[in-house]
Amino acid sequence: MALLATATTTLLLAISAVSGLNLPSAATAILAILAPLAGYGLVQRERRAPAPLIDLRLLRIPALAGGLVGALCGYLVLFGPLVLVPVVLTDRGTSPLHAGLVLTALPGGFALAASGAGAVLPDRWSDRRRYALGAVTCTMALAAALAVPLSAPWLIPPMAMLGLGLGVYTPTNNTTIMSAIPAHASGTGGGLVNMTRGLGTALGVAMVTLAVHLAAGATGPRLAIVGLTAASLLLFTPLLTPSRGMRNIGTENSARC
Repeated sequence: MALLATATTTLLLAISAVSGLNLPSAATAILAILAPLAGYGLVQRERRAPAPLIDLRLLRIPALAGGLVGALCGYLVLFGPLVLVPVVLTDRGTSPLHAGLVLTALPGGFALAASGAGAVLPDRWSDRRRYALGAVTCTMALAAALAVPLSAPWLIPPMAMLGLGLGVYTPTNNTTIMSAIPAHASGTGGGLVNMTRGLGTALGVAMVTLAVHLAAGATGPRLAIVGLTAASLLLFTPLLTPSRGMRNIGTENSARC
């Protein structure tokens, strides 16, 4: 537990320091060194432990490993815009209330798709089709955000489209992950999913903050969207796993968000 906490905390603190957190240079360097060392120590410890905190053998299950990558990138892509859009709009003179209303298109689209996709999409659609639809929609939405002006009216359609894509993708991914976990390791698997969500959320915030901090003017937000678009390509990772690692679960996907 100590190695896990050290690895994740020092990594995020190092990214935050590069993104503008007021830390001495020596402290930043120490954090950057500690993160990989703690990560390496964690892997070695878990390989030898008779009852590991994280059973690394679970990551050899293709559907589980691919699903965890998808979960991390899904939450990264979700929370990145939640930080970026208000910053961009308020910097251009938009009121916080107006910026918040524009941003509502993202969680609104997510809620609509997560609760209604099961009733709209054909029951015969496999998980792969649902994965593909969600991933393609997310990538197209972020590509559209790159092409339009970063102002209130123009950002509403891409944010709504991104929310719809994530609302289709995330329930499918969560269900596939839990289906791939052996029954005896369901608690560990659930913990892995939650930890991946938390890391994805933190990395989404860190990526956007880093891009805005490093590049001045309008370049920073554009750079952040490029990074989010690149991360959205990793949403296709579960599609690279063998098809036998997935079940056709139909409308029950919409129950897991």
